[in-house]
Order: sequence, then structure tokens, then C-alpha cells
Amino acid sequence: DACFVRQEMKSLRKTASFEIRLGASEGLAQNILPVAMASFSQIYPEVPFTLQTVSPPKIAKKIKEGSIDIGLNYTIEKTLGVSIKKTWRAPVYVFMAKNHPLSEHTTLDLDSLLSYPLALTEEDSTAHSLLKRSHALSGQTRPLRIALRSNFSQALIKYVAKTQALGLSGFLSLSWRLDQDELLLKPLTIPDFEYRMLHLQCMQGRTLPEPMQRFIEELVHVIDQELRLG
Repeated sequence: DACFVRQEMKSLRKTASFEIRLGASEGLAQNILPVAMASFSQIYPEVPFTLQTVSPPKIAKKIKEGSIDIGLNYTIEKTLGVSIKKTWRAPVYVFMAKNHPLSEHTTLDLDSLLSYPLALTEEDSTAHSLLKRSHALSGQTRPLRIALRSNFSQALIKYVAKTQALGLSGFLSLSWRLDQDELLLKPLTIPDFEYRMLHLQCMQGRTLPEPMQRFIEELVHVIDQELRLG
């Protein structure tokens, strides 16, 4: 709105008060965003960042409110009221310890997930939501065996690495931890899990300052490069 635009113009006149406010899920906030921020800071050292870890349903809300400028958001449905600057496919994978009984399997299905304890993010995460929906629609009578539920991804990773539990994650959120924690990523043959997307989002109708536009370009480059290497 007009008030927001006036406030933004005022802040741009004072470089010291200008910052790029980011929001993303914890997995993306641990690796992808810091890499992009560090690269950007070599060109724009005077522009600071703030980074919030936010659950996917809340990222678009914060963008609409103007409390964050750029969101990196996993989504399973169309997001209204925000501008989508870039979209990537972001299927959900299973991760497990390298010595897990399923480690030799090329792909995994719902039966596999029901056969072992699970370490999952909170229910409002896209991976957890997709699992609940797929389980409900499958007609399976066996319940999901959730051994650990947490909004702290490092706890889930360590728990999976030390047990026979299975976890769910996107490639970008976990790829940098696989060797460090001796984990494997396996694709799922559950159709819904293939349709998840990663969106780079901003406020709809907003003209972004040049530094923000340049940061978006750098972030897209980092994500594209990581996906190519994967």
C-alpha cells in the first residue's frame, strides 16, 4: 500500500537502515541461504540481512504483511497474494542411516514408511502434511509410527543417523549433511511427494530495490548450481 511504499523509500535514503529480510524453513536456512548471503555480501557489504526460520504456511502470510521481503517456501498448492519469482521441483525424499536395512533399495513406497519408526517435522510442514494425506487416501490400516516429532531438524537428523528410523526431507535441505552424518537419500514412489514445489516469493505488486533484485539473482544461481551438482 501507499504507506508501505513511502516507508520503503524513506529507508532506502538511509543505507544504514536498509536490510534484506528473509524467511525460510530451517533446512533451507542452514545452508542455501547463508551461502547466497555470503556471496552477495562480497558485492554489497553494506547491506545487512535478517533471517527468520518460518514454517511454510506462515511464510506467505509474513510476505503479505511486509514483515519479510523474500521467502523461500516449500508448497503443495497454489499460493495466493504473493509474487513468485522462481519455481523449482522439490520432491520429498526419505533419509536414513547408511547401515539401515532399506539402504540397498533404489526407491521406497508407503509400505516402507509404515514398516519403520519415523522422525518427522511438525504437522504444518509440507512433508508431514503429504505423508498424512497419502496415508489417509491409501486405505492402509497400519498407523504411522512417529518416534520423534520436532521443529529442530538437527535433532531429527541425529536421531535418524543413530537408529533405524526414517525421516523425510527435500534434497536442498539435507544434501550438505549426507556425508557428515552418514546418511542416504532415497526417492519415494508415492505420487503426491513428486508434486511439491519450492517457490521464491515476494510481495505482490512491490517494486524491489536493486540490492534485493541482485540478491534474488544470486539466490537463484546458488539453488540452480546445487541442484545441478546433486
